[in-house]
Formats: sequence, C-alpha cells, structure tokens
Amino acid sequence: MSRKMVLFIALLAASALPSSENAFGQNSNIGWSGISGGAGLSGAGNSGVVSSAGQALVGSSGASNAGVTSGFLAVARSVGPLHLYSVTDKWNLISVPLTMSDYTKTLIYPTAVSNAFYFNAGYFSDPTLENGVGYWLKFDADQVLSLSGEERTLDTIDVIAGWNMIGSLSTPILAAGVGSIPGGIVTSSFFEFAGLYQASPTLEPGKGYWVKVTQAGQLVLSAGGIIESQNRIRIVDRGEVPPAAAPEGEK
Repeated sequence: MSRKMVLFIALLAASALPSSENAFGQNSNIGWSGISGGAGLSGAGNSGVVSSAGQALVGSSGASNAGVTSGFLAVARSVGPLHLYSVTDKWNLISVPLTMSDYTKTLIYPTAVSNAFYFNAGYFSDPTLENGVGYWLKFDADQVLSLSGEERTLDTIDVIAGWNMIGSLSTPILAAGVGSIPGGIVTSSFFEFAGLYQASPTLEPGKGYWVKVTQAGQLVLSAGGIIESQNRIRIVDRGEVPPAAAPEGEK
C-alpha cells in the first residue's frame, strides 16, 4: 500500500471520531490508540491521540490548524472521556476509581517514582493494580493525572479485622453511607493523607483511605442509591490513627 493511501485511510478514521466531555466539562475526545506506521495522521475537529491511560502520545490538532504528525497511524478506539486527578509531591494515598483496560501501574501512573504499595497486615508491592484497593504511590512534583476508563458507581471490598487501605468510586460518597456485609460492622473514621492523616466524611474519587474494622467482612460503596440503615457500617471514633504513612525504607 502506498504512503498516500495509508494517510488517506487515517484521515477517514479521524473524520468519524466523536467528541465527549471530561470530568471538568471541558471538551475532550474519544481516544485513538497510536501504532508505529510512519504514515502520519491529520487531526480533524478537536481530536487528539491518547494512550489507554489517557496520556498524550503525539499531541493534537484542531480543525483550524490541522496538520500531519508523522510517525503514527491512528486506529479509532473508544477509551471514554478523560478524568483528571491531582496528586502532590512525595507520597500519596490513591486508588484506581475507573474500570481500566489495563491495570499495569506504569501505564496508569507513568510519572510515579515508586512502586505501588498496598496493605495486608503489612506493606507489599504489586506492579498490577486493582479497583477497591488503596495504594501508597510517590511522585516527584505536584501534578494533574489524566485517566480514561468506565466509571464505577458500585464496589464491594473485602476487609480484614484491623486496619485496611481501601479505594474509592468515580463519584464522591459519604463515609456514613457505606454499607457492610454483614450489616452493622463497626469501623473507625475514614482517614485520607495530605501530608498527615485526617478523618474525612467523604470518599473522593482517586483517593485511598485507611479504615479500621472490628471484624472481617465486606464494605459496600454505592453511588447509585441509599443503603438501608441496618446494612450500613457504624463509625465509632476511638481516637486511633492509621499505621505509618509510607513503607519502611521507602520514605
């Protein structure tokens, strides 16, 4: 196939791509995956080339200044609207609030400078992340991360007696509205980390939280409806604080 024909195919694919809005109401596009082809592509409308994690591959071009970016052939593939999450310099307690096509840590958080550490009666690292789990992750500067995936409005998270690091959903929910299996599990407050621990009445998207439970079971996070009172947790503040704010030897 000639170079001109390949470029023509890429242009046809670009013209058919719709746009969507990101979490902040700004116009963002249904993503393309980029593969090395050498033929280049031309932007159409307000479109851009993104990876499965929402990171820019070769930038974007608008209709008013459409041009050809060499080195990639665009393949139309919907990856959903972009969602933006802020992290700070040094350690962050985070989670994956979307259903992703790939849960590899280096793809979801390519700018992180540490392993991802989860807690299970001690700290362990894992190169593959999961929904519903809280992770310690270190960055070398304040920054805004972009993730693309399907929103999660319901999750059931296994917990053990004692301290647990859990994840959040795609939308904020009240801590007092969290359910449990069995119903009525007694918990501590939910603690976020912003340089130090502080109790949080709301579980925010993209953040991880510490919570202590009195028995093994499951926590039910739901943004789609109210959980009946007998099936909710009972938060009892006993003045306890979570374990150390980062794995030993990793500070």
